Amino acid sequence: MWAYADPDVVVQAHIRALDLEMEGHDAFLLAQPDTRFAEPTVDLIEANFGDEVQIRGNLDGNASVISTRKAREVLGVEREELSGSTESRRSGVALTFGR
Repeated sequence: MWAYADPDVVVQAHIRALDLEMEGHDAFLLAQPDTRFAEPTVDLIEANFGDEVQIRGNLDGNASVISTRKAREVLGVEREELSGSTESRRSGVALTFGR
């Protein structure tokens, strides 16, 4: 919820997944490291769900609630400062591929 993914990252992740040498299939989550809102993530969770949601891990600022750890480890997706920005890249941070 509140997460978004850069379309370029999604395309590159699909291409990288096609190049994996593996049998069967696997699933990956892709999202930018921040939410699309300026409000802190913890505040959004508390306002929308009260105490019905357990917050695990570090959600500083407007950090995404989606973990992309598996995509980083298996597909080689890394965070990197953007050299240019677009409307969809409001935070100045994107996921890029470093293999």
